[in-house]
Amino acid sequence: METPEPTRWYIDPDGDGIVWNVGDADNPANGLPHSDHVEMSGSRVSVIVRYRVDEARRVFIERDIFFPQLRIRQNDVRGYLRRVYDDRLLLPRFVIDGKEWFPDRAPIERVTFDGVLTLHYAPSSDGICFRRSITPSLMQTGFVESWDVVNRSQRTSDIFLPRFGLIDSTFGVDGDLMISVNKNGNEPIRVDVLPGDSFSFPLVFEAVIVSFSKQIPSGQITSKDATDVALVRRDFANRIQTDPAHIAFSCPDPEINTLFAFCKLRAAESLFETDLMGLVHSPGGGNFYGGIWANDQCEYANPFFAFLNDADTTEASVNCYRHFAKHMGEDYAPLPSSFEMGGHMPFYKCGDRGDAAMIASGLSRYLLVRGDHDLAAELYPALSWCNEYNRRKTDSRGVVLSDTDELEGRFPTGDANLSTSVLAYDGYRMG
Repeated sequence: METPEPTRWYIDPDGDGIVWNVGDADNPANGLPHSDHVEMSGSRVSVIVRYRVDEARRVFIERDIFFPQLRIRQNDVRGYLRRVYDDRLLLPRFVIDGKEWFPDRAPIERVTFDGVLTLHYAPSSDGICFRRSITPSLMQTGFVESWDVVNRSQRTSDIFLPRFGLIDSTFGVDGDLMISVNKNGNEPIRVDVLPGDSFSFPLVFEAVIVSFSKQIPSGQITSKDATDVALVRRDFANRIQTDPAHIAFSCPDPEINTLFAFCKLRAAESLFETDLMGLVHSPGGGNFYGGIWANDQCEYANPFFAFLNDADTTEASVNCYRHFAKHMGEDYAPLPSSFEMGGHMPFYKCGDRGDAAMIASGLSRYLLVRGDHDLAAELYPALSWCNEYNRRKTDSRGVVLSDTDELEGRFPTGDANLSTSVLAYDGYRMG
């Protein structure tokens, strides 16, 4: 029997997530330096956290932040507000009993992820432990980086944080935009922490539309909300991953079970509010926010959401199919491959990619799994339109023609693509 390959990450025996024990020098998979990233999303923000750990176990973080509803360029599908803030610019420093403690110089012991990314630092020489967690808000336009400080020494420690914060601004399509990073109004903090006690403070990253001196709320995070963001996020992650009401996968390999649970979370969290389409699922990944695609949503995500049995993903799926249905005309012209910029920009790429075949396959499966008679009656005309479109594209050999396929010309294609035909016949069979 082959020896299993060493792994850096393990299922956390004390929690619902995974853990990387950075300080475990006996693990051959723990070679340093090492870098990784994770994306976490809410309905008004998405953040890709890139982190690297050097040979001395010092961590450096880059926060790549996307605000899909706040646009800085007209008629540009990638024209949403985006900012990258790394630890060279934004990293609080601490003074412990008169001695400075710098997070960028301190080793970390472990990294955990349970829907919230948390970095656990090794105790300082004074017995003070620091924990740093990054959490997007599910509903507001921002995210919170929480710092927890625990005194494991036998004496009271004086902890001081100097004034700290950032204001960034830019012009937006709907008004001037302001991005702020603040902690408790950015005022200095001084606290005596008793042995065994702890204190916490949040760094709030958020963006708002500013008109003259008046701020127009866009889902702002209040000081009260900041302390609840991680709790709400963890509750959401736990519900999606473990609630028996949602689809589960179980096999003898616990790592595959955990993988499936995290896949559910990543799919279910990537939902964004739009003004034209309502709540929709988008792929994310640093490029795709506030839009829907015939393949990513109609063919892939939505049929899975039919099994997930979650109210928000159900709403997003139905919104997606309804929006595509609005563009199915009597002339049977090719459908847009996507609707971006919150649905305001129908996007045509590579001509006919076989989008009607993608929708026929995905929509038929979605309706069969949902088993909702009224919804099926509403959306069946869209399914019939796709099947008729595909019939009109069928040649004498029974091949459904398209200009390209889902690879969008990344490889040379003719007008007869296996992907398009397979999906079209799947739609016939299921519909």
